[in-house]
Amino acid sequence: TVAGASYLWQDGSTSATFDVTTSGTYDVDVTLGTCSASDAINVTVNPNPTVNLGVDAALCDGDQIVLNATTAGATYNWQDNSNGPTFTATTTGTYDVDVTVNGCTTNDAILVTFNPMPVVDLGLDATICQGDPLQLDATSPGASYLWQDGSTNATFDVTATGTYSVDVSLGSCSVSD
Repeated sequence: TVAGASYLWQDGSTSATFDVTTSGTYDVDVTLGTCSASDAINVTVNPNPTVNLGVDAALCDGDQIVLNATTAGATYNWQDNSNGPTFTATTTGTYDVDVTVNGCTTNDAILVTFNPMPVVDLGLDATICQGDPLQLDATSPGASYLWQDGSTNATFDVTATGTYSVDVSLGSCSVSD
């Protein structure tokens, strides 16, 4: 911008400024009275890097998830200021990364939730007398159950010698005994 001047850009526009959105050579002629000057600049517009940590994830306590932001030629800045291309999440929280390539930065974030494992303990192996009752109890609040015979109650009444097992599921987390 020069006070009182007129402008002519390579595309024929006459504003004092020109917004660049694509790579190329840009030039302007600036005229003030009978004096004129020209200048040109070659501009390279770098694309923003692409990063996708995936959809929010729900896992079970004790699991882990490796978040991968690997991009050719990039630098990384995770929520804890670490700078590797991957990050291993082991606790519930929001994880985010800035990925920078050629001065251009893109961010992505993911919510990772670690759900508690259900608790089940049917006890030690047992010996009982025929006709004596033995009830196996796998009760865990909010859980679902699947016994060796396909039944789905929280308890199982033993009536014969054998091996008895139960899968207890709480959300997507499951444990057996």
